[in-house]
Amino acid sequence: MLALAYVHHSTCGFALPALLPLVAPDLGLTDSQGAALTAGYTLLYAVALVPVGVLADRADRPRLLAAGAALWSMATLAASRAHSFGELLALRTAFAAAQATQNPVCFSLIPELFPRGRNTAMAAYNAAIYVGRALSFAAVIVAGRMGAVPEGVAGGGGGPGGVPLGVTLVPLDKLDLSQVSLLYTQGNMAAITPIYDYNFSVLHSVVTEGAWRQLLFWLGPPGLVVAALALLTLGDPRSARSAAGDPFASSRFTAPAVRALSRGRGDSFGG
Repeated sequence: MLALAYVHHSTCGFALPALLPLVAPDLGLTDSQGAALTAGYTLLYAVALVPVGVLADRADRPRLLAAGAALWSMATLAASRAHSFGELLALRTAFAAAQATQNPVCFSLIPELFPRGRNTAMAAYNAAIYVGRALSFAAVIVAGRMGAVPEGVAGGGGGPGGVPLGVTLVPLDKLDLSQVSLLYTQGNMAAITPIYDYNFSVLHSVVTEGAWRQLLFWLGPPGLVVAALALLTLGDPRSARSAAGDPFASSRFTAPAVRALSRGRGDSFGG
């Protein structure tokens, strides 16, 4: 469940930077405004981690995670309807604060939920971020199948001769081999695929302007499902220990040492 939340967290987190080449002309953003939406998110996320970590020490952690997932999902949905830089920046701010709930909650929960296999569990959890990044890119394939890509790209009506998925036909005189990979030529047209990079900056060559709204809109609802599942399936071990009357329930890591120290003092006084 925690890894599933992390998958959605990273998918949504990388979506806007991946789609920024489409968002910028659609909203008329300047380079500095685009940087504020990406670098600004990173800064806000970092600043929010500490207060969220303090909150995670005191609040019910699964509920905190569920609230964060619901908020970042609603912010993603709302971003699909943004019409100005100010609106998008405000939503990005709320998005960063909400996403900051993920790791403070999960990094503390995993050792408590998996005391004997915590390293394996942590490795599986951390792998989820890369799955999410891959899904950010895969969103463009989904868009292609649902008609959100232009003519000549698979899913957008198809190209001459049945162009395969992910392949685009462009005129030979507009071919730029520094940006694309050439598969074959067909008359005066070239069949190309983008040269993908780690930051997904080539999405603008595959998805039409305005399709970014559809992609963000599709990404929101799964996070609301994740939030509901977190509420229904996760319990906080700290709350269970408190209910059992454990006076050291506030910390799994310091409790054994404090108990041992208390027993040692008791033995000293008794001896």
